[in-house]
Amino acid sequence: MFKLLKLELHSLRWFFLIPVLVVYGILPLINAVMIVATSSNIMVAAQQVLEDAQKIISLFVVWWPMLVLKEYLNAPGNELLFVFLKRSNRLFTRMLMLWGAYLFFATPAFVAYALMFKGYYGLPLAVASQSLLFLSFAYMLAIIFKNTFLPIIISVLYAVGCFVFKVGAFNIFVSDGLFFASEMTLKYAVLALLSVVFLLIGYICERRIYRGA
Repeated sequence: MFKLLKLELHSLRWFFLIPVLVVYGILPLINAVMIVATSSNIMVAAQQVLEDAQKIISLFVVWWPMLVLKEYLNAPGNELLFVFLKRSNRLFTRMLMLWGAYLFFATPAFVAYALMFKGYYGLPLAVASQSLLFLSFAYMLAIIFKNTFLPIIISVLYAVGCFVFKVGAFNIFVSDGLFFASEMTLKYAVLALLSVVFLLIGYICERRIYRGA
C-alpha cells in the first residue's frame, strides 16, 4: 500500500508542492502582514494569526487526497482500477493515511507557532479535528458524485466564507486562541463525530463501487 501511495503522490509532480508552497510560503506572508498591521496589540495579532493558520492549513488537507482520487473517479475506464484494488489498498484507507501524512507535514508549522506565541499550544488539536472534517466530507462527496472537483470547490467556498463572513454557528474554527476552553472541547467532539459519519457514508458508497466494478 505504501509503495502504491508513494507512486500516486509522485505522479502528481509539481501539483504535490501546492500545499507546501501555501503552508510554508503564502501563509507566513499573510501572518507577517497581520502582525505588522496589528503590532500595537500582540494578543490580537496572535489570535488572528492562529485563526488564519487553522483555516488555511485545514483547508489544504483535501488537496492530495482529491488528486489521488481523481484517477479512480474521473479518469476514463476507472472501473478497471477498482477491480485490482485489494481490501488493504482501498481508497478509504488511503484517505486516512494521507490525513496522517498531512499532519506530519504540518508539524514544523505547529512548532513554529508554538514558539512564536507561547501559551497557544492547542493549534495541532484544532487543525487535526478541522482537517479530518474537511477530508471526510470531501471524500464522501467525491465518492457519491464520482467527482473530485466539487469537494474542492465546496471546501474553498466554506473557508472563504469563514474568512469573510465568519459564518456564525457553522464556523468550525477556534477564535480568540481559546483552544482548550470547555466549549472548544465540545466542538472537537462534534467535529470528530461528524467526520466518522462522513467517512462511514463514503466507505459504504465506495464498497458499492467495488461491487459494481
